[in-house]
Amino acid sequence: MTSSTGDLAASRPESDRGLLAAPVSPTRQGRMLSRVQRRDFALRAAFLYVDLWVVEGAIRKWIAPGASNALYLARDVLAVTVLVAVWSGSTTGRQRTLAYKTLAACFLITGILLALTLPGREPLPLAALGVSNYLAPILGFGLISCGLAADPAASWALMRRIRSWVLVEVVLVVLQTLAPADSFLNHTVNGDQPNLTTSEGIVRATGTFTAPIGLSGYVALAVAVQLALLLPRQARPGLLDWVCLACALVVMGVSGSRLLLLEAALPAAVVLLCLVAPAASRARALIILVAGVVVFLAVQTFLPTVLNAFATRISVAQQTQDPVARLVETVMGFWGQLASKVGDGPGSHSSASAQLIGADAWVEDEGSRWVAELGVVGFVANVVRQVVGFVLLAFAFVAPFRGKIVHACLAALAVAVVFVTGSPTAQPSVQGLAAVVLALLVARYPRR
Repeated sequence: MTSSTGDLAASRPESDRGLLAAPVSPTRQGRMLSRVQRRDFALRAAFLYVDLWVVEGAIRKWIAPGASNALYLARDVLAVTVLVAVWSGSTTGRQRTLAYKTLAACFLITGILLALTLPGREPLPLAALGVSNYLAPILGFGLISCGLAADPAASWALMRRIRSWVLVEVVLVVLQTLAPADSFLNHTVNGDQPNLTTSEGIVRATGTFTAPIGLSGYVALAVAVQLALLLPRQARPGLLDWVCLACALVVMGVSGSRLLLLEAALPAAVVLLCLVAPAASRARALIILVAGVVVFLAVQTFLPTVLNAFATRISVAQQTQDPVARLVETVMGFWGQLASKVGDGPGSHSSASAQLIGADAWVEDEGSRWVAELGVVGFVANVVRQVVGFVLLAFAFVAPFRGKIVHACLAALAVAVVFVTGSPTAQPSVQGLAAVVLALLVARYPRR
């Protein structure tokens, strides 16, 4: 029979076990226990943030339709509370450094944004919302990074948590595509009939998210992390890994989202590179490619109407809007848009501005919106984002040959978030996606 202190020491890393096992004063032992508690708090908060990101849409659609502001406020308060607690508390050096840098970046960005918010130029609530949108991905990144820094193995656990949610999504997505548009499963956040359907009147699924863009981002992330769990040569995948990959591929086939196909294309390219990369399991890479074909044939057999409607929608969309031109607009659309050195202020061209200022105020493309709201600051931010995107693209194609299979999969998805998805400072679901992807990308991955 061991004491409670002995059990705690046995469950902690070597550094903590030595401190707890040695004779120490009650005051010092209290500080050591406080350090462990704060570290565990940050880790639990990181997992809670990811879970809230996934289920936030379900809460708003089916449980509390008017709770959007409360949920977003809870998300940001959680992030700030954890960061302040980690920075001010007795935690590991890496955690404190991450918390300090995140808070410092938020203060700096807030100061710049407030300097661009001239009095009387835009409604104060709109300006506050704009500042919040710019800070949300940074706060989420800091929270998750601090949590993952608490335990070297936490990164693997978080990836498994993320991919496991796809078991819920696949059931919801299939049921939503088969159910009538006015059914309970297809309710929107306003409780109205959804206006996004395919050519056959089949509803474009949203899963537990509020819109297809949220589901697309999550499924692309689930594919990327599942590939990261499968492709390394030293990985020991189980049955659940293959089941989750198959479920993600099913969602891709019936979701009706071109965006999802584009987002998942780059992680899929990593699979092709792993066929020749020495650090990857070439056999598993080949099995993944075969599994993709098998899942497509299975969807075509059991859900032909849904798949055919999806194919028709893609064909019609390509005739009305060139996907390459849209991609170029997303990446390079901000060039030539600089009309004011200081811009119109944060939030002045967000989706909320359409209600407070007028429909003409909203700028859909994020790069152009940054320039319109922030002027020269937004233009420079766009240039930095493009440089980071191209660096990540180069890294994603080089990393498999340097033994960094996990980072290659995540970097490939990060490129998609930068160049394809867009709107990490506008759509809450994309804000969460950007925070999770970036935090996983910079996390440490000990050998399993």
